[in-house]
Amino acid sequence: MQSSEPPFIASPVQPSPIIGPHLVAVFPDERTTMVRASGRVDDADAERLQEVITSAEKTGRGPQRVLFDFGRLRGTDPRDLDRILALYTDHRSLLERLIETAAIVPPSGIYGAAAHGVSSFLGMREPWMLRPSDAEASLALGARLEDLESALAPEALRAWRGVEDDANVGVVDALRELLRENVAEASVEWAARGLSLSKRTLQRALQLQGKTFREMVCEARVERAKRLLAETTLKLAAISLEVGLQKPQHLRKIFVGRVGVSPLEYRRAALAKVEGDAGDAERAVLQSGFFPVANVVAAPVQGCG
Repeated sequence: MQSSEPPFIASPVQPSPIIGPHLVAVFPDERTTMVRASGRVDDADAERLQEVITSAEKTGRGPQRVLFDFGRLRGTDPRDLDRILALYTDHRSLLERLIETAAIVPPSGIYGAAAHGVSSFLGMREPWMLRPSDAEASLALGARLEDLESALAPEALRAWRGVEDDANVGVVDALRELLRENVAEASVEWAARGLSLSKRTLQRALQLQGKTFREMVCEARVERAKRLLAETTLKLAAISLEVGLQKPQHLRKIFVGRVGVSPLEYRRAALAKVEGDAGDAERAVLQSGFFPVANVVAAPVQGCG
């Protein structure tokens, strides 16, 4: 069955992308605008978004189909959402005159629920559709995402995809921080809730950064064990429980595989270094057949044992 959608025609003179610290807008053709935000929007991003809103009127481009991808917004500060909603309310008549149809990817978690509620409260008309992903949002506008992206100039495509890359890096950093003190509770579902993401979005972000959730948990367990070994007198059994492992043998296996020394050897070397007796610590480690103190304290991370 042939689609009734008119053929996809790229604009002969494509406007330059509009770029903010955490936001980008690109224009693949004369009737399409794509906006993507990630992380935490700030006042500079709000200014860029306002520029996007008025650009269609200033340049004479007709009614637009608009993809708003806010699915990568993070954090719990309601001011982030307020900045975006204020632009809608301040420019509502202009938006409804210039936008033929719009598909919005709302943020995950509590932000997503708020977006659904606010869209009803503001009375957004039917063409403002909420969709769970950018691919589905573009289809709702009558085009495939890959076709829209392929129509972008190289500079615009780099900017568009750069937001996604930054967002994925941000997810990894946020997950590392979340696991730092809570690794004993770690599960994919728990982490996704803590980051206000879907499980699928979290796993995809990790995959795009060449990581897995299991590797991140393993790394966090070792890092927390290092701190507890160096800063407390907890026994190994207690430390194992603190990092989410039931048996000290399991911690020892992972620790040796990633750090290169046993937990107790690491503690002795760390304590000796704190006391300023680096020479004795190095001799003690060398005599034990392990690595020098410099390598004990800053050993590169190896695969999860």
